[in-house]
Amino acid sequence: MRNLAVSTFAVMALGATLMGCPKGMCFFEVCTNGDCRCHVDTCVDGASFDTSARTCRCDAGHFSVAGQCLVQAEADAFCGQGHRWVQTGCAKIECPAGQTLDEATGQCIDPGRVAGKMGVQVGQGETIQCPDGTVLVVSAGEGACVPQEQTCAPDEQWNGQACMKTAQCPTGSQFDPSKGVCVAYASQGDDTAVVNVAQWAATSYGPNGGQGTASFCNKFARHPWRFGVPAGQAANVRVVIQLAFQGGEINAGVVTTAPAYVNNPTPVPAKGREAVQQAADEVLATLKKG
Repeated sequence: MRNLAVSTFAVMALGATLMGCPKGMCFFEVCTNGDCRCHVDTCVDGASFDTSARTCRCDAGHFSVAGQCLVQAEADAFCGQGHRWVQTGCAKIECPAGQTLDEATGQCIDPGRVAGKMGVQVGQGETIQCPDGTVLVVSAGEGACVPQEQTCAPDEQWNGQACMKTAQCPTGSQFDPSKGVCVAYASQGDDTAVVNVAQWAATSYGPNGGQGTASFCNKFARHPWRFGVPAGQAANVRVVIQLAFQGGEINAGVVTTAPAYVNNPTPVPAKGREAVQQAADEVLATLKKG
């Protein structure tokens, strides 16, 4: 078994609070015989103001994901490779019996195609049997048996025995795994909305100097071969993240990452660095949708 543990984490957020248009408000409401409709609102993209509930709700064809309203393709991207968005949240893409999913291609393949690279041999009709507590993960023709907790979807949390769904949070808030509740990262100021980037980063990537969130780390920790981790060994990686928002605009946000092994001067391989950067980009993309 190959194991990649992300043990320490640092977040540097440039511009802790960002101003934008007021969100979650109705500026022009028209009522006819008691039937009121909002014609001008400041809900996030993909949402409209519900005059009965006095709040924003996702439009038809959009899903409430990580505090935003996303279309199917965007929601699938949030779930990451090997998963897709369904009504109950991120769901693992299943393959027919005897086949396994290549997460990079989305194709179901014969596990024998990756067995050789894993150092095992399988016969006709046989499959790769991973040790208890681990799951076979295949991507781009490479495979490894990784701890089950590293295969949880972004909207799931490991409870010690299985991946469990976290709470669905309203727009402008995210689930904080350290607190077990939804925490708002956007609030209403005097005449504009304030996005607390530091709060968003803490719930999305992890607290400054602390443990990275599973929703972020699992995106790359599930692919230990990209970090050159041999079978039967483990590695700890520290990731430094820097966020920048040109002109104070959320949509102009850029994230850069700098992963490094803990207590090991060997540089992280290019494939590992690419995996970390891709994961960070996917997380930020959800915020920029709003």
